[in-house]
Amino acid sequence: VAAVDDTGIGAIAHNCPMLQKVNMSYCTRITDDSLKFLSTCQRLSELEHRGCPLVSSAGLAALAVGCRLISKLDIKKCNKIGDKG
Repeated sequence: VAAVDDTGIGAIAHNCPMLQKVNMSYCTRITDDSLKFLSTCQRLSELEHRGCPLVSSAGLAALAVGCRLISKLDIKKCNKIGDKG
């Protein structure tokens, strides 16, 4: 799992626009770019990305704009996500 990076998440988001659930927990190489890529998956309803230290409030904000159906979100141990996220 640690080998998954923004390039991989970008490819998944591009090729699976109807994606509904994603678990990227402890993928320590992903950044806000991954959440920006996933923001194009408008049917995304569940996202687990606990333990992703490079993800910040900016990435979460992009996701919130594009993915209005999110009903389950796990951001535990994502220390760069603050109140703005």
